[in-house]
Amino acid sequence: MEEPEPALIRAAAAGDLGAFEHLVRTYQEPVWRFLRRLLGDPGEAEDVAQEITPTIDDLFTNGYLDPTNWRDGDYEEVFATFAPDAVATAEEGVETLTLGATAGDVFATVEPGKSKLSYQVLFDPDGAVETAVVTVVFRATAERKDGTYLAIVSEGEFFLRQIDGWTITAFDVKRDDHETQPPSPSASTSPSG
Repeated sequence: MEEPEPALIRAAAAGDLGAFEHLVRTYQEPVWRFLRRLLGDPGEAEDVAQEITPTIDDLFTNGYLDPTNWRDGDYEEVFATFAPDAVATAEEGVETLTLGATAGDVFATVEPGKSKLSYQVLFDPDGAVETAVVTVVFRATAERKDGTYLAIVSEGEFFLRQIDGWTITAFDVKRDDHETQPPSPSASTSPSG
């Protein structure tokens, strides 16, 4: 794309309607293509977010909340959400991506806390979805078998691509667990309570 003449830009900025129309006719299509690549289709991005939410939900349910997985340290369902070439890295990160291999020896229960997901969908130069980046903050409270409590915070990013459905191809996640007090009892929701 050629650079517009500075005099033409100055004329359009000064209110010359002919100069403005010439700039629009000349550069509208390349600018539109550039913006389309940059921004993508918001509707398509929203569809992608809806499609990948179950993958992220499954990851955290199977890795942290489902006792049938963490009691035995069996996280095959977690690793199934990763692309084949990312499974080895996920297995190495088992202590970060899950409660850990020995969680069944330590924890009695795990309750989810307030968590957050945000999505960014990246498009290729032709406007097709290329990658989805999910930023997560997952919180839970785990009761240990000795009656003490641990606040679990897992946060970072997951990178997903469509490989036989949405699968995780890479991740950058950190755990920041700390001691906490038992959760306070919630108010009764019964009509008499």
